Amino acid sequence: MDNSRIIVLTHSSDMVYKGIFTGSTIKSNSGLLPATAKDEKQKPQMVVSGKFAYITQPKLGEILMVNTNNPSIQQRFKVSPTPYRITIMGYENNKVH
Repeated sequence: MDNSRIIVLTHSSDMVYKGIFTGSTIKSNSGLLPATAKDEKQKPQMVVSGKFAYITQPKLGEILMVNTNNPSIQQRFKVSPTPYRITIMGYENNKVH
């Protein structure tokens, strides 16, 4: 796990990787998700583990699992009509999860 960076999800749905100690942008990826209006009542929420970012998609009722090293959607989980918050419990024990 790289503890020297933070990943930010913007309204335009870019995943921006920043250096914690320098504040500089390490990389930025766009096009994974549709943009979110700033006045949207339920915006996507993101949590990040060592290997994946998990992002709620309230309008679609799903959670996306995105690889953090090579940003791409790895898996989609249907969860409810409007997932709003997310948290990680446990740990990843292999390359898939």
